[in-house]
Amino acid sequence: MRTAREADVPQVTKVIHDAFEVWKAQGLTLGPMLQTDAETRGHLIGKGAVATDSSGSIVGTFSLENGALGRIPNGSVEFAEGDESNAYLPAEPLMPLPSGRMLVFKKAAVKREQANSGLGRRLYGLAEDAARKNGCAGMILETVKEARWLYEWYVRLGFKMIASYRTPGRQIDTVVMIKPF
Repeated sequence: MRTAREADVPQVTKVIHDAFEVWKAQGLTLGPMLQTDAETRGHLIGKGAVATDSSGSIVGTFSLENGALGRIPNGSVEFAEGDESNAYLPAEPLMPLPSGRMLVFKKAAVKREQANSGLGRRLYGLAEDAARKNGCAGMILETVKEARWLYEWYVRLGFKMIASYRTPGRQIDTVVMIKPF
């Protein structure tokens, strides 16, 4: 595993497309399935890592972004990631939101032939180690609840769903999950 480089961008885009291809069979079209190299560059360079196989081919990736949570007047949860901010409906009563800096675990992807190899868990472990070493209060992520096995995997890692949002006209729910330290 190593820090991502500019030359990795096209390979990482392909890994993300490959990993998210599985959702087509469920009739879902998720943003990462359509991601361009420019979008990959934006979240990867200076923020991401890659895992390579023995030949040097990229087989997994993730990115980290500064993030924060807060409550806004209508009781919704505000999720800030980098320069963007979104409001989500509260999903379930939860402990007070952690204060302090948090890292957002995003664009995690593993090539399908690496699925169930433990690579995803190792990638997440590196991300959590980085967050803890940098004094973060926890980790945040967004996922799609309809991707049941992925949602459940995050729950097993210790994440709790705190908010959700359904984009009008779509049949999928984006959820915000946190893992306070």
